[in-house]
Amino acid sequence: MGLSEKCKDLTLIMLLLFLVGCAGLNSYQKDGELRLAGLKTQVTVMRDEKNMPYITAGNLDDALMAQGFVAAQDRLFNMELTRMLVAGRISELAGPETAALDTRMRTIGFYRHAQRQAGLLDPESRRYFQKYIDGVNAFIETRRDNFHLEFKLAGIQPAPWSIVDSLAIVYYMSWDSRYGDFQKFSCCAGPHQCLRRHPGSLCGDPGSGPPRSIPGRQSIHSF
Repeated sequence: MGLSEKCKDLTLIMLLLFLVGCAGLNSYQKDGELRLAGLKTQVTVMRDEKNMPYITAGNLDDALMAQGFVAAQDRLFNMELTRMLVAGRISELAGPETAALDTRMRTIGFYRHAQRQAGLLDPESRRYFQKYIDGVNAFIETRRDNFHLEFKLAGIQPAPWSIVDSLAIVYYMSWDSRYGDFQKFSCCAGPHQCLRRHPGSLCGDPGSGPPRSIPGRQSIHSF
């Protein structure tokens, strides 16, 4: 890799870190009440001293929908960025310098496999996924004036979320974690030991407590 390519990669990394780092400048409702269509009971969201949310709901469906809403409230830009990466679309944001990365993501096929898997989900699993996604999309649809600063800086808008999006990211996270474990182990034990303990690793088969304090309390009601 030449010096110019390294400079481009460094510039891209700095840009992405800057955009993600802007999350600390975003503000959102941390207490009071808001209404969310689709809930059957009242849901309470409490945050600890690190703003980690804790959700209390009368049933699992409402908890999952509230989780989706809160996840989008806290980190919608990170979710959008990860979706673009996994789908092989990061060049839409970063330019032609990342075309090779997009090609790699599309070749691995996280989205392709997620589309296939989405059609195989049993009804219960599909319902759980959909409740979470309904919460994400409720934030996108009802909080357009509160989209994160990173969206304005990047010049993009969030698209509606789908089951395929969530499944593709699950596949990517699993692959990324496994690849990281392989790298750590192979550095310590060497590739032969790695193959003995992990026969399906990349080197052998390419296919293969409650909060201590509660500064904020937020209640979410159904219509």
